[in-house]
Amino acid sequence: MAAVLLFTGNAHSEQVSDEVLLRRTYLTLAGRVPTLEETKNYLQSPDHDKLVVNLLKSEDYVQSFYNYYADLFRIKANIDGVGFLKFYPYIDWVKNNIRENKPYDQMVREMLTAEGKMIENPAAGYYARDNGMPLDNFSYTMQVFLGKDLSCAQCHDDPFSHWTQMDFYQSAAFFAQNTTRDPSITQISRKIDEEIKQIRETDRVDNAIRQLLRGNGYGSFKNQNAVLKLPHDYRYDDAEPNSPVNPYTPFGDVIKSGDSAVFAEWIVKQHDFSVAASNRLWAFVTGDPLITPLANVDIAASKNEELSRKLANKFKELNYDVRLFLHFLVTSNVFKQENGIKTRRLTAEQAWDSLVTIAGGVPMPIDRSGYSDFVNLDLASLTGQGAIDAMEEYRDFTRKLPRPKQIGSLPIVRASDLERRTDFLKKFGASERELIDSSSVNGSSGQVLLLINGEITNSLSHKDSILMKDPSIENIFLSTLTRLPTLQEKSALRQLSAADIVWAVINSNEFLFIQ
Repeated sequence: MAAVLLFTGNAHSEQVSDEVLLRRTYLTLAGRVPTLEETKNYLQSPDHDKLVVNLLKSEDYVQSFYNYYADLFRIKANIDGVGFLKFYPYIDWVKNNIRENKPYDQMVREMLTAEGKMIENPAAGYYARDNGMPLDNFSYTMQVFLGKDLSCAQCHDDPFSHWTQMDFYQSAAFFAQNTTRDPSITQISRKIDEEIKQIRETDRVDNAIRQLLRGNGYGSFKNQNAVLKLPHDYRYDDAEPNSPVNPYTPFGDVIKSGDSAVFAEWIVKQHDFSVAASNRLWAFVTGDPLITPLANVDIAASKNEELSRKLANKFKELNYDVRLFLHFLVTSNVFKQENGIKTRRLTAEQAWDSLVTIAGGVPMPIDRSGYSDFVNLDLASLTGQGAIDAMEEYRDFTRKLPRPKQIGSLPIVRASDLERRTDFLKKFGASERELIDSSSVNGSSGQVLLLINGEITNSLSHKDSILMKDPSIENIFLSTLTRLPTLQEKSALRQLSAADIVWAVINSNEFLFIQ
């Protein structure tokens, strides 16, 4: 019955209009409302399957779905404590994986087995993100990829589940040799410091160059002599505090030795790997996960266990092809029905990207592909003068990076390309990406004030705004709500200025919610 419902939908639910389906599909896959031209073209000749196929091949999908992965993997642009250096290589790697439609299991393998500098092997950014916190990284790994929350067991036996502290440490022992810092970087940095002082005839350390060197030390490296030990306050009878821990898988196929590569292969072969991923993708499309919480899934607790099993099996049958799985979900009859998805407020990124598009058109992605060429140093042969020259070349590179166009004070740039969360994104509940599943779609007075008189609202009625080129009531409605106004709406709004009509529309629930 679950499979029948997925394909046929609920017989008691009406299908949505072409306008609602168009808007719903764009917000889901492109992360923004369609432009005026896109709306007109589709409504003249609706073809939903063709629309879905085209969107899944588009750059809009890449930029939008990056937000999904960035929240899941807690990706930030800035490397903590390394000033101006960035996670650009890792960010670009994730976007390229989406662009190339790399299978999800392959992407996970590459992250969990990555070795070397992040600048040279960007997948190592997954470990570098949690620099110096290997146990926290392992805890997130279990939540993200298997939907198993062992975080409580990091400190003590979990009183609300069967996980023990020994389970946690035995599983984490597969990652015991992993370290996020090149052990040679400290000695190299001291050597370069001394050479620069001699060249410049000063005792002052060049902090920028030191950060450049430190950035070359971030990634995933192996310390073959490292052994994970139980904490000093371990208080259970099965082992002594500070005793070494041998690897042991917490469930499924028993594996008693190996490193992170062995554990990565074990992860992607677990049925829960498919269950956790398909449940998250279902939630991404419908707004209503079948199993909660997302980070601690139990298929027996699903709202519809049969459907959860079929979705997990489907994702696996598709060889973890995310694009094909999303096509399967978004072209299903459930997605096309009035109650097929949960009515919910736009995410912070969807709201930002929609408003930016309405004001300035679809933003061009920011190209930072040359970043690695300027920050990647050959540490083995690096000299003090070479470090000085590299720093100047890097500064010249950053000065020449293209700047996005602006409408008023609003940068026309996708949320996925912003280095920092804007005030708008913060107030609309964008994740800080310190914890997974930490974004919010709840309302607040701050959101109301931003939409009443914030820079993004004012930019919509700016003289350079695309919306103001031909601000008829019809065009305003098509550009924002993806539909024409009713006769009653036209009559009520006829006496208002274009700016006032725009203000009224974007402050409406119809604009702010996925219907």
